[in-house]
Amino acid sequence: APNYVTIRAGMCLEWDQYNYQQKTMVIDFNMTDGTTLRDSELVDQYGYPLHPAARNQAVYPNNRWFRVSVNLSPLAGKQIKDWMIAYDNGNNGVTGPFRGYFDRLVLSCCGVGGFSRDYTTYLPLTIK
Repeated sequence: APNYVTIRAGMCLEWDQYNYQQKTMVIDFNMTDGTTLRDSELVDQYGYPLHPAARNQAVYPNNRWFRVSVNLSPLAGKQIKDWMIAYDNGNNGVTGPFRGYFDRLVLSCCGVGGFSRDYTTYLPLTIK
């Protein structure tokens, strides 16, 4: 049987990210109902959409590690099927090499302000 993760009220997703030359990447997942995190209209701790095309305007820098947090509570009851890295430059005309690094992907209980302060619930994840 598949080992899907059921999203619960009060669940947060967090990760560390390092963008090199472009910001238009984000952690993403497919849910069993066919929807995705990137199209969910959820926002990060600074109020920026999680769709990768919208990340270019975000406060997140290039060439430095930063932390991203998102409260998944509006998706409670849905099941995460597949994890992935999403890229979409929004047809901004930028071409050329880019890369991104992702680390410390965590699902945990949200803390003060709706975002996690407890990194104790780590899941083994396969990014496709």
